[in-house]
Amino acid sequence: MRSRGRFELRMDGAEPVAATVCDVSLSGICIETERKVEIGTPVRLDGDDIVADGVVRYCAFQNGLYRLGIALLPPDEAGPVHG
Repeated sequence: MRSRGRFELRMDGAEPVAATVCDVSLSGICIETERKVEIGTPVRLDGDDIVADGVVRYCAFQNGLYRLGIALLPPDEAGPVHG
């Protein structure tokens, strides 16, 4: 399933940053953002209609932006992420 949308990417101890969705699957999401995020970082995607928690599994610099692969957590495993 392909989707395009805008979110705020939130991480503990960091200001939120804008992110654009590139691709979505049942277990994960691919986004582009201006900020490099270390693999293993817990994150929250906060959009108009959805909030999703996950863990960064991939980060690569491409065409002037960082492309992140995020494994989404089931709602019962999601924890607090402050931005």
